[in-house]
Amino acid sequence: MKVSKYNFIFPSGNRFILYNSVSDYMTQIESRLMDVYNQNEKDPDKINNIAPDFYQFLCDKGFLVNNEADETEDIITRWKEEDSSGQKLQITVNPTLNCNLNCWYCYEKHGKESRMSPQTQEALLLFLKKNVSKYQEIVISFFGGEPLLCYDDIIKPLLERIKEIKSGTQTVFSVHITTNATLLTPTMIDFFARWNTSFQITIDGNEFLHNLVKNLPDRSVSSYRIIINNIRKLLQQKLYVGIRFNYTAKTLPRFIDVLSDINHWTDEEKKYANISFHRIWQDNKVPFEEIKPVLSDAEEKCRQIGFYVNSHTSNTVRRCYADKDSSFVVNYDGSIYKCTARDFTEENKEGELLLDGSIAWNERYKKRQAVMYGKKECKNCIIFSLCRGGCSQSILENKNFSCIKGFTEEDKIKFIQQRILDIYKERHK
Repeated sequence: MKVSKYNFIFPSGNRFILYNSVSDYMTQIESRLMDVYNQNEKDPDKINNIAPDFYQFLCDKGFLVNNEADETEDIITRWKEEDSSGQKLQITVNPTLNCNLNCWYCYEKHGKESRMSPQTQEALLLFLKKNVSKYQEIVISFFGGEPLLCYDDIIKPLLERIKEIKSGTQTVFSVHITTNATLLTPTMIDFFARWNTSFQITIDGNEFLHNLVKNLPDRSVSSYRIIINNIRKLLQQKLYVGIRFNYTAKTLPRFIDVLSDINHWTDEEKKYANISFHRIWQDNKVPFEEIKPVLSDAEEKCRQIGFYVNSHTSNTVRRCYADKDSSFVVNYDGSIYKCTARDFTEENKEGELLLDGSIAWNERYKKRQAVMYGKKECKNCIIFSLCRGGCSQSILENKNFSCIKGFTEEDKIKFIQQRILDIYKERHK
């Protein structure tokens, strides 16, 4: 056996923290065992003679690997196996790019005439019929624009047709909707409850600040109150809601007011919600280091009143949905994309949904495939198993090589240390 090149050791009082970024496992070990490890690092099989239980533990948790193992290639092989396993297919559907609001930071061009045609809907249904048996789970995510503009004539009838496809199969279907929630009605909520639908809904600050961003045609009506009330109704139906707090350096301190509006929700309701803070990408004048203490304080206050928070520090080990073969976006016009974080333009298009239910991929998609598992330089990086070389979208846009995240070697160590801290927090919730 040999020591994994993805092991990291940090002192912790009179002990040491041993972490492996491939298994994403962290443990504390005593100094005497750390000495055994260090003294036999070049020939770790000797550890078996000195401390056999410790040796077996190191093998089981990935701290020791086979001599012939190519750890980097093993990581990539595992990702490829995940992609081809047939476990999960995720299709994001844009029934329209139109929206009933006009948030100043939205990157999309809202086409009022954009609406998924019956022909594109039929092509999507044909694709599902052809592929339903290949997957254990299929997630239909509605995006946009504001997808609920198309509830009556697209979303509801489409899901009812999908229910027919689902019938008689072992495949589990679920639904996710990214919505501003201003159009949600009790009838819609009842319908989505039958699909065990999850939601992502955005709040832009306290009531005053939020309504400046999400203003309805009737300015006397508070979109903030509508959204807050609808989120609670969803939680009461035991539907999971990701509450996304979109903030700027100026609006961040006022999210404390939002907490006073949701603090009285029951523990059962809060159980189905998670909160995450996201800085609006155009807001870049104030350095993040200056607002980080305010952000950390806001996240902690959310935890204190009983909400689960996706921390801004979290280095959670996951791959971007766009980096998986079994994930793609069907636009209203039948164009295929991989990423929802870019405008749905001809330049970003990666394929076409054909009328026979097949997909014709283009050259851009092939370029993405070539960088899907990181550049050569990324594969030699100490945090490759966590960072994964950055998402393929970022790599495509990064013409000259540099670290996608702009990390120095010191930054990479801090990245690992933060991941260890996150694991500790997760274990001690």
